[in-house]
Amino acid sequence: MDRAMSVGAYPPLYSEIVNSIYHATSRKIDIASYIYGLGGRDTFQKDIEKVFKDLEEGEISDKIKYLK
Repeated sequence: MDRAMSVGAYPPLYSEIVNSIYHATSRKIDIASYIYGLGGRDTFQKDIEKVFKDLEEGEISDKIKYLK
């Protein structure tokens, strides 16, 4: 989960994790980044529960998702 993003670039924490895993293993691993709290928006428990539900169900259709 990242609380920042740059236009045209991957979120910072996501980028660090992907780079580390890429160099550590040859297998393909699905990784998703959830962006939250942009513009000072609050993040609620239901938002975090949605992240866990998506991950438990294997719902990683997009590499980067936004919590609204």
